[in-house]
Amino acid sequence: MPVNPAFFFVFSQCIIKKYSKNFTSVTFFLARLLLIIINKIKSSMKKIKLAAIILIIMISNLYPQFQKTNGIKGGYFDLLAGDDSGMMLVTNRGNIYFDNGSGFTHISNSNIYFNNIQKSGASWLGVSGNKVVKSENNGLSWQTVLTGIYFDGKLWKTPERIFTLSSDTLYSSFDDGSTWEALKLNTELSLPVQGDTLTGMMYSIQSVYVIGGRIILAGFTTIPGHFTAIVYSDDNGQNWTLTYHNQQSLQVTSIEFYMCSLYISSANGVFWLDANLNWVEFNSGFNSTQPNVYKLYNFGDNLYASVLGLEDNLFKFDGVQWVNLGLDTWFGSLIYSNEKILVTSGWKILSKELNGNWQELPVDVIATTTDPETFNETTVFSRNNNLLYRTTDSGENWEIVAENAGNFAIKNNKLYLISESQLKYSGDLGENWTIISNGIPQSYLPKMSAVTEVNGELFLGFSGTRARMHLPPVWEQGGVYRSTDGGASWSTINTGLPREGNVPVPVSKILSSQNFVIAQTIQGTYIFENGAWRNILTGPIQSGNLISFIESKGSIIAQTTKGVFISSDKGLNWELHQTGLPFSTLSWYSFSLFVYQGKPYIAFSDIENILYELNSGEWSVSESIELPQGFNVRAFRSFGDALYCGTIENGIWKYNPVPNSVKESKAPSGFVLSQNYPNPVNLSLGVNTTKINYSVSDPSKVKIQLFDINGREIQTLVDNFVNQGNYEVNIDLKELSSGVYFYRMYSNEGVQTKKITIIK
Repeated sequence: MPVNPAFFFVFSQCIIKKYSKNFTSVTFFLARLLLIIINKIKSSMKKIKLAAIILIIMISNLYPQFQKTNGIKGGYFDLLAGDDSGMMLVTNRGNIYFDNGSGFTHISNSNIYFNNIQKSGASWLGVSGNKVVKSENNGLSWQTVLTGIYFDGKLWKTPERIFTLSSDTLYSSFDDGSTWEALKLNTELSLPVQGDTLTGMMYSIQSVYVIGGRIILAGFTTIPGHFTAIVYSDDNGQNWTLTYHNQQSLQVTSIEFYMCSLYISSANGVFWLDANLNWVEFNSGFNSTQPNVYKLYNFGDNLYASVLGLEDNLFKFDGVQWVNLGLDTWFGSLIYSNEKILVTSGWKILSKELNGNWQELPVDVIATTTDPETFNETTVFSRNNNLLYRTTDSGENWEIVAENAGNFAIKNNKLYLISESQLKYSGDLGENWTIISNGIPQSYLPKMSAVTEVNGELFLGFSGTRARMHLPPVWEQGGVYRSTDGGASWSTINTGLPREGNVPVPVSKILSSQNFVIAQTIQGTYIFENGAWRNILTGPIQSGNLISFIESKGSIIAQTTKGVFISSDKGLNWELHQTGLPFSTLSWYSFSLFVYQGKPYIAFSDIENILYELNSGEWSVSESIELPQGFNVRAFRSFGDALYCGTIENGIWKYNPVPNSVKESKAPSGFVLSQNYPNPVNLSLGVNTTKINYSVSDPSKVKIQLFDINGREIQTLVDNFVNQGNYEVNIDLKELSSGVYFYRMYSNEGVQTKKITIIK
C-alpha cells in the first residue's frame, strides 16, 4: 500500500500534539509507525528516505533543551500520611510522592499548598487554605469537595467519619469527604460559678473525638476565667454540654480515646477521665512534672505523646507510665504503618520498629530547592540542608564533600566555604580543606555571612546583631575583612560603611563579578573601589533594595525591588533598563539575572517560566533558549558552553544546547550565522561538502560546533579569535549518516543555531 508522505506528516503531527507530554511514548509510536511504512513501501526507497527524514525532524522537535540532573536527592517534606496500604509524602509546594511498599515515586506537582492530609477509606482528603480537596487516585488529581472552612486547616479522622471546621460550623462526612453535613457549633454555653451564671461561646476547636453517638470537642471559650473547655453533644451537634472548665491554665491540645478511657493532652501534661468523671493528671515517665504535651496519637492500640521543649520528644504509654522513645529531633507528621512509626523531620523521614532504633528512611526522590555554582562545564557545587554537594559528571552523580556548610564561593578555580565558624579553602574540588580564617577576632568567626574573591583578593563579610524589645537591634559584629595573600593574614576594610559606635554595619551578602565587589548591608548597598566603600543605591533606586546584579561589558545591571537598572559608571548614575519587559505584571522578586555566552538574560517564574535576552539595549523573549515549564526556576550559573538551572523542589537542571525547535535567532546587526549551502546535502549525488558563512561586527572569540540529533558534539568547526568581518567555512560530511544535525555559533555577541539535513 503506497503511503503519501504529506499525509504521514500531518497525521504524525496530530499524534505529537495529542501526546507531546510523553516523549518516550511518542518516540516509540513514531518508530513503530516508521517500521510499518518501511514494510509497506519497500519498492520505493525514495519514499522511505523521505519518511525517515520527516520522522527525524519531528523527533527533534520533541527534544528538550533543559534536562534534569540526577540530584540532589531528597527534599523538605511537610506532610506524611497513610496507613498499611500506602503512604503519601507531600512537600510544602504540593509535590506529591506515593509509596505502596516499593519506595516513593513522584505522582504529581499539584501546586496545592496543603495544611493537612488524611487517608479516608480508599480516598485522600487534604485541606488547602479554606477548602477541602479529595483525590481518589493517590494524589494524581484533586477535586474541591468543601469550601469556606476555617483557616487553620484541621482534619480530624474518627472511626466512622471525618471532621473539619469553619469559624462557627463543624462539618462532618460519612462518605470519605464526598458530601458534608454542617453541625451547629457556636452555641451559647452557660457555667454556674458561685451562685452566678457565666456564659460564652466555643470559638476555637483544638480536637474532635467521637465515641458511640457522642461528639466530644476540646478548645477555647469566651467564658471569663475559663478559657479552655471540653464539651460534648449526644444529638449530632444540636446541643452541647460543658463537661470540663476548671483549670484556666490548661490549654487542651488533643483528645484520644484509649482503652475505654478518654485522654487529653495539654500544656500541663496528660490527663485521663476516671469513672467519677474527674480529670486525673498522668505524667509519670515524662522528663518533666508538667510537660507541654503537643498531641496524643493512637496507633495500633498504642498511645503516643509528643512533647514540646525537650530533647527527647516522643513517648509511648506502656500501660503503667510513659516510656521515652529516644527521638531527639523535632518532627512534623507522625504515622503508623506496617508496624513501624514514621515521622518527618525537615529533610528526613525517620522510622522505628516497636522495639528497634530510629533509622533514616532512604527517600530516592528529587524534591530539593537548590542553586548551582559552576566550577567548570562538568563540575558543579550546591549547598542543600547544610551539606555541600559536588558533581563532576554534569549531574549524573552527586556526593557530599562538606557537612555543616554555610555560604560558599567559587572564584578562579578556587573553592571557599564558611563552615563551623571557620573559613576554609580547597584546591582539590573539596577533597581536602585548609582553614584560612586565622587572625580574625574570635567573636567575629561565628558571624561570617559571605565570602568572595576578586582579582586574587578575598572579601569576608560579617553580620551579628542583638535584638531589643521595641527598639532597633544592636550591632555587635559587622563590616568586611580582606586578605591579599590567600587568607594568611586579614585586615579590616570598612571605610565608607556606616558605623554604630565602633561597630561597622552588619553585612548580609557580598556579591562579585569579574571587576566589582558589592556588599549588601542592613543599611544600604555599597561598592568597593580605591580602598573604600561607596553607597550605590542613589538616584532612582535610592529607596529600593538590590537583589542581585550582573556585569555586562563593564556595566552593572541590577535586579532591584524597583525594577531593572543599569549603571555604566560603577553605580554613580542609574537608568531604568526594562524596555520590552512586562514589568507591570511581574514581581521583581520572581526573576533571575544571569550571563550566558556573554549575553545578559532575565528568567521570570511568576506564572510560567519565560526567558528574556538583551539585544541592542532592549529585552525580548529568547528564541534560542526555552525554559522548562511546570515548576519555578530560580537561579542560573554558566561556565563556557554549560548552563545549569536551580529550581524550587525540582533539583538542578542542565541546558542542552540542541534546541527543541529549530528557530532563527534575532541577532544584533553584523552578527550573522547563515544557513549552509547546499541544504539538504545529498551525499548519494556525490556532494560531500557544504559551506557555512558567518560574520561578526566586533573582534570576537568565535566557536562553531556540529551536533547530532541527541546533542552529542560531532566536530568543532571553528574555535579562534576573529576580527570584524565576513567568514566562510567548509564542512566535509561524507562520514556522517543520514539525518538531521545542528551547528551552533558562539561569539561575544550571542549564540545562533542552524540545522543541516543529510541524505544518502
